[in-house]
Amino acid sequence: MKTKSVNRFDKGELQSAEKTPQGFLRVPIFATRAGVFTYKTGEGKIIREFRPPDEVFKEDSLSTLVGAPVTLRHPPEMITPENVSLYQKGYALESINRDGDKVSGTIIISHADAIGAVESDGMREVSCGYTADLVEEPGVYQGQAYDFIQRNIKYNHIAIVDK
Repeated sequence: MKTKSVNRFDKGELQSAEKTPQGFLRVPIFATRAGVFTYKTGEGKIIREFRPPDEVFKEDSLSTLVGAPVTLRHPPEMITPENVSLYQKGYALESINRDGDKVSGTIIISHADAIGAVESDGMREVSCGYTADLVEEPGVYQGQAYDFIQRNIKYNHIAIVDK
């Protein structure tokens, strides 16, 4: 069984936004979910990766979403203390919860360009940027075949993205 560390991105959705007294947006989101995801490798090959519920909803994984930076689209690099001021447009609140097979929470969008992207440009999805250990272990989950299992999921940021 081979294991390697990878960077990954997945999609969720924005719910109905409300303005805060400061003019920011408070937005409930479905950040991610358990299940089988399809990815394309650098060589163009399609692989299917299983995000097991026990990994997705593990406390030390979910805790990395609390306070996570919110970005407008995915930045070209993972967020660090050295580059956060270049990319951060808001942050996730502490209300990160399991909601069926999904992870729900609330984000605050605090920068005008990101607020405009949601309100005027119709950007209504989010995508988590994260690292995971990828274990080569084929199987089937709820009728869907997969090639790898994601373990030790650690979230880095939540990007506001186009559909």
